[in-house]
Amino acid sequence: MEKRTAAIIAGAAAAASLIGLLLYSGISIRPDTDSVITLYGNAESPVPGVSASLFGMDVSNRISVTDTTDITKVGTYQIRYTCKILGIPLRTVSIDSVVADMEPPEITMDEGVVCFTKTGEDWAYPAYAVKDNYDPANAVEVTLAGAADRDKPGIYNASLKACDTSGNCTLRSLRVVVGDAAEEDFKPENFDLDALDPTHYLLKPGTEPASDAEFRDLYWVGDSNILNLGKYDGLPSDRVIARYAMSPSTFELPIYYRDTLVYKNAGMLIGELKPKRILIMMGEAEAGSGDPLQLADDYAKCLDELKKASPSTEIIVSAILPIRKGSTEAAASQEQINRVNYCLLQMCRQKKIPMLCPDKWIKDDSGYGISEYYLDDGFHLKGSHFEAFTDYVRYCLNH
Repeated sequence: MEKRTAAIIAGAAAAASLIGLLLYSGISIRPDTDSVITLYGNAESPVPGVSASLFGMDVSNRISVTDTTDITKVGTYQIRYTCKILGIPLRTVSIDSVVADMEPPEITMDEGVVCFTKTGEDWAYPAYAVKDNYDPANAVEVTLAGAADRDKPGIYNASLKACDTSGNCTLRSLRVVVGDAAEEDFKPENFDLDALDPTHYLLKPGTEPASDAEFRDLYWVGDSNILNLGKYDGLPSDRVIARYAMSPSTFELPIYYRDTLVYKNAGMLIGELKPKRILIMMGEAEAGSGDPLQLADDYAKCLDELKKASPSTEIIVSAILPIRKGSTEAAASQEQINRVNYCLLQMCRQKKIPMLCPDKWIKDDSGYGISEYYLDDGFHLKGSHFEAFTDYVRYCLNH
């Protein structure tokens, strides 16, 4: 009896196994895709659909889904589709569910992309910080590359490369200037462009101002501070060629002349007027770009355009005016303006174009613009203090 029972049980098991095998072989499970990718930090992706059949009969409603994806962690997971008949799982098909970090780290540098060091002194990379959307900062690998010959003045290339654990990388290129200035020299309380001019290239004020006729002969080209000189009685409007936010990148845009937009750029108008002498001051809007060398290079191209338009015109470059301490509307910090002015001086020396710097007539002891000289924005001069700038220019014309 026991043997017969055991045989019946064994036969039933074999039959069940055979039925299961037949059902397994007859089931087809077809996910809508081979895999799914979810970008880390984005919303969770919907689970792909699936179709299933059993010996040609649609059994898609018999599929249960198990999604092991953890969207808070980068990795490869599984989405499992299981066909159940009478509650019995008969076949499972899996696809990969990938949570991927595709966003590279961010690199921020406090001092922009150019650093300065004096000849013979060691240099260091500017202070920097890295931030990644997934990895903690200490897991981001930072590689420093490049070298400068501290004993040989020049401009050298260097870089910072930051890579996260997913292999996303960011490269920041920078340049190292070995020469007459170090980073400390650009702090407002330390900056003195005269002291950074060992060849005494800057124009210095003479003992007497230029004559009225000579001063009246000067044309003024530049950005909003220059434009305001013509609008608010600081200068005759027929001697002012300017526009708001004039910088090398906007030099080709139309300008104002005689308080009217003339739909000509500065080069075109200078070519028509052919003045004896012009003074140009622009670039505050781009001084905060972080690359004073590039700004000076682009500035030089604008000067070339003016010289081509009127070869006989003498050009004088004015340093960008200082800003008032605490200004929240200026496009650049005082340190960056100082760096730009230093680079403009080197450019002017190379091109043999005179430059003047009115800082000492406009700055206070802290290295910022004298507070009461400025409008509330902290970088436009008040009409009542235009003379602080124009008188300096007038004395420099008679250097």
